[in-house]
Amino acid sequence: LPLEQIAALPLPEARQALLTRIDSEVRAYRAALEAETRETCGELSAADALLLDAICDAERIRREAVAQIAEKGLRERYSNGRQSLERENKAVGQAHKAAQTLGKLMAALKARQRKGQAGAQLPEGAVADELDDY
Repeated sequence: LPLEQIAALPLPEARQALLTRIDSEVRAYRAALEAETRETCGELSAADALLLDAICDAERIRREAVAQIAEKGLRERYSNGRQSLERENKAVGQAHKAAQTLGKLMAALKARQRKGQAGAQLPEGAVADELDDY
């Protein structure tokens, strides 16, 4: 469901619809990452699977925070009982931290993919580096 339709639902149903949508998007994201990893490395190792799990968890947190920002905005109003104040939406910081973590995890996954190709054979007809003769 689009965010506009989710916002119109009662709170528990809206939250459940949002989580269902995010979960399906993250599953599709994982399938794409898995396919890319299998294409570059040939097979999915246990370490790669753990990295993919962590990437999906961080992506799920990031998407939930972004949805909350879309709903409430960058600043939110709150009341402490006597007065009504405005503060920064805490989801902004959460989305930023999740994006940073996601970048680090993706870099680790890409580094593991490159390691898998380090010992690859030279293609047919390619000449070895001249330093290999020493």
